[in-house]
Amino acid sequence: KNLQVDVFDNVDQGRTTTLIILIILFIAGIAIAYATIKAMIGPLTRINKVLSYIAKGDLSRKLNVHTEDEFGELSKNVNLVVDDLRSLIAEISDNAGLLNIAAEQSSQELEHVNQTLAEQKNTVVQVTEITEQLDLSATNILAKASDAEQQMDGALTQSNEPENIAN
Repeated sequence: KNLQVDVFDNVDQGRTTTLIILIILFIAGIAIAYATIKAMIGPLTRINKVLSYIAKGDLSRKLNVHTEDEFGELSKNVNLVVDDLRSLIAEISDNAGLLNIAAEQSSQELEHVNQTLAEQKNTVVQVTEITEQLDLSATNILAKASDAEQQMDGALTQSNEPENIAN
């Protein structure tokens, strides 16, 4: 009977010990899970925060790399993307500036071409006017020459008349 009581006491004590160990392990598991999740959420939160700034166009933010794990590697890669975006935007900005300069030069060249064409048009108009004046003058000279020829013919005829009379 004593042995049976000792066995029941030992079983009760084992059950109590097992229950206490189970509770301790459960609490330790919860604490470890909480610490693990917190260790994972912290870097992800920082990475997401910087990515949200980048998505809004703020490329001045960078991630501090504290560890060499996957989160550290992800942070390095995010920083590389930010650096590449900065250089790409700077290159685009430089090219836009060059395009503006080229467009301005083209505009000035077009203005110069327009001025040259206007001067050529004025020259053509002046040449046309001079040509028309020369045509009028030539017509007048031809008419006067024709008139002078007729007068010379008349004078020749008149000068031949005294000779005919004298003959």
